[in-house]
This record gives sequence, structure tokens and C-alpha cells, in this order.
Amino acid sequence: MTYTPLQEIFPPGEHSARVFLKRDDLLHPEIQGNKWRKLAPLIQGLTVSKQGILSFGGAFSNHLHALAHAGKIYGFPTIGIVRGASVDVNNHSLAEARACGMLLFPVLKADYEVLKKTSLPDIYRHIDYKPDTDYTLLPEGGDTPAALIGCRDIAVEILTQLPPDAGLPVYICVPAGTGCTAAGVIAGAGDRAKTLLFPAAPYGVDMNSIRAKLQAAGVGDAFEFQIVEDVLPRKFAQMSDELLAFIQAFQESENVLLDPVYTSKMMFKLYEMLAQQFFPSGSCVVALHTGGLQGW
Repeated sequence: MTYTPLQEIFPPGEHSARVFLKRDDLLHPEIQGNKWRKLAPLIQGLTVSKQGILSFGGAFSNHLHALAHAGKIYGFPTIGIVRGASVDVNNHSLAEARACGMLLFPVLKADYEVLKKTSLPDIYRHIDYKPDTDYTLLPEGGDTPAALIGCRDIAVEILTQLPPDAGLPVYICVPAGTGCTAAGVIAGAGDRAKTLLFPAAPYGVDMNSIRAKLQAAGVGDAFEFQIVEDVLPRKFAQMSDELLAFIQAFQESENVLLDPVYTSKMMFKLYEMLAQQFFPSGSCVVALHTGGLQGW
């Protein structure tokens, strides 16, 4: 089996930990990173039935972008319910999703939150759509127990790839939207590493929600993890001059482009933590690049 690369990186300044980047941005040419890992279990069944998938996402959703490409590649129809009635459906992410054949239905933000928790017939009525094929309702971000199980492999791969002298203890850093990928990493790491979650926005991810995902996937919840606070900027797809400068400097020093929504925020905060000597001397820190480069 071919794993995505584990690349050692060298943050500037003095710090006492070795740092690695798990390059899941290289996992699939169109369906990048954690999105491929979360969609793969579902796609296996759909390639036989040709049943469609209806799911949810924001204006710059990595999930909808990946789902649309999966539908085009594997031959099943896709529908995207987009958060925001006045969203620009011609932005790069959504335009590419439409080009792949995804039907997009922007809805009011309040309606979006309601529709995420309702049934397919209710959604069809709200968007005034009569499908000519059967669809599977996929939660926002592909957040399912099966997806969590698929993301366990990330931690398993990392722990297999680390060199013997990488250092201890091991920390695995994961950006979080719904928290599904992070929960999978937590389960895969077990007691061999501590997982740090870096939320891309200050809502939807907390200790209770992560433990609930672990329990729903049947893997238990007796794992050590921590949610890192004050990850900036605090809104999805929000950019600052400071973050942009960091992304550019990181690309120049490590020859790796970070996405603008998830991994860049995590790495910016991680470098701050390294500078503050957050990690014990001799430890090993692994950061997960979850892809999403189409967000640019």
C-alpha cells in the first residue's frame, strides 16, 4: 500500500521538537486529503448502484468540491445544498463543482441549518426539486461513522512512517471543521499519540461532540486529545494579511502550499505554540495537511 509522504519541516527559531507534515494533499489529484478518505467507503457502494448523493456545504466547501469530482469520476449524480441564498455560485470552488455536474441549490442560512437535520423529501420540497434517481443523504462535511473509520488510517500511517528517532511523546495536529477527521485520527492514534484539534471556526467542535462521534462509530471514547483555542482568523474562509504572509513564507521555505481555510490556520497556530515551547523537550509533532488547495 502506498502512503502519502511524511515530510520533515523546519520551523524558524528555537524549539525542542522535531516537526513533520503528513502530505494528504497528495492523496488524490482531484479528491484531496481527508475528503477522499471520508468518501471512499461510500463510493465503493455507489459505483454499483449509481445512486446519487445529496450533501451540504458553504460557499468554499472542500467537501462539495470533492463530492462533485467523485460523482464525475465514478459516475453518480450529486446535489449540493449551499449555505447562503446570495452566495456566489461562480466562485472557483462552486463553479468547478457545477462543471463536474453537481446541481447547486443556495438556501438561506437559517433554512440551511434546518435542512441539515431533516429528511430528503423535506429537502426536495424546500428546493422545489423532483429527482429522477434515488439519492443518499450525506451529512455536511461527509461526517459519518464510516468516514471516521476511514480516517483512522491517517494516524496508523503516521505512526508507521515516523523514524525510530522521531522523539517522544508524539503529538498529531489536525485542523477541524465538523471534527470527523480529527475523531478518526484520535481513534487511530489510540494511546500512542495525543491528538490536538485546531478548529477552523469557533463552533461545532468541542470535547462532547468529538466523544459523541467516537461513540457513534463504535470505537469508544477513552482517548487523550485536546482542542486548541484561539485559532485565527475565527471565521471560515476568512483571510488576514498576517496569515497570508505566513502561507507565502511557508511555501518558500518548505515548498508546500497550504490551503486558505484549514491547514494554514493550524500551521500558523502551531508555529506560535512551538515558539512558546508548548511541546516537551524531545517530542515529535506531526501536522496533517488535509488538502483543499482548490480554495485558492
